[in-house]
Formats: sequence, structure tokens, C-alpha cells
Amino acid sequence: MSSVTATVESEYDPQTACAVASSLEVDNRSSPEVEIRTRCSGNQVVTEVRGESLEKALPVLDDLLFCQSVCERVLSAVDSL
Repeated sequence: MSSVTATVESEYDPQTACAVASSLEVDNRSSPEVEIRTRCSGNQVVTEVRGESLEKALPVLDDLLFCQSVCERVLSAVDSL
């Protein structure tokens, strides 16, 4: 069985990047099957996912991208107030 690693990098203005990373940080977790780490680095949100297999990592990546999309929409809505 081989492991898989994926890195997702997204650019925002620095304040938004830290807000998005902070929102996603709650998903940082480790288990025998998958590890996920999200951090803010300047104007980027960087998430690394390591899974014991592609089948284990893909659902985590899908969930991550969905949650990141929700963060973007919420921040956009707040900015328009």
C-alpha cells in the first residue's frame, strides 16, 4: 500500500488568508489513515493532506475545498455589509 500527499495553496490578501486558515484549522487532525494541516503563510493558505491511500485522502480534500469555499462566501458576505 502506498501513501499519498497533496498540497493545496490559495492566495488571498493577508488578512483574509489568516481568517480562512484560522477557520480551517479546526479540521487539523491526525489519525492512522489521514493527516491534515492548514496554516497561513503571508497571503497564502497552505493545506497539506497525507493519507495512507488515495481513497482515504480524496474525501478529506473534497471536504477541505468545500469548507474553504464556505469561508470565502461568508467573508465576502461580511465584506459587503
